[in-house]
Amino acid sequence: MKKISLLLLLGLFIFLVGCKSSTIDEVNPSENITNNSSSNQDDISGSRIAVIYFSATGNTQRVAEVIAEVTGGELLEIIPSEPYTSADLNYTDNSCRANQEQNNPNARPGISNTFVLDNYDNIF
Repeated sequence: MKKISLLLLLGLFIFLVGCKSSTIDEVNPSENITNNSSSNQDDISGSRIAVIYFSATGNTQRVAEVIAEVTGGELLEIIPSEPYTSADLNYTDNSCRANQEQNNPNARPGISNTFVLDNYDNIF
């Protein structure tokens, strides 16, 4: 039950940070999560944890770093086979690559790196 609580807390945190229009630098999320989840850390201590993320703009990377810090997990970055340009990430342009991929449930950009996940007990 504690693992589920931690996952729900972290999921809510990611959702709230993703919806926030200002930068994550304005708050110290790791302090808030650490203070609220110290009993949850005991439940996952001794586990091998992977925090896998993709971040074209850096926002998700900062959240993944907080999760890795809180859980003691190993940070693993997903690298796209075709790097994103600033034009690809121009969300105000409906035809930009990012918007096209988000609007197409069949869009699965290629990944240039792989991970062996068998060595991990928990994956975020």
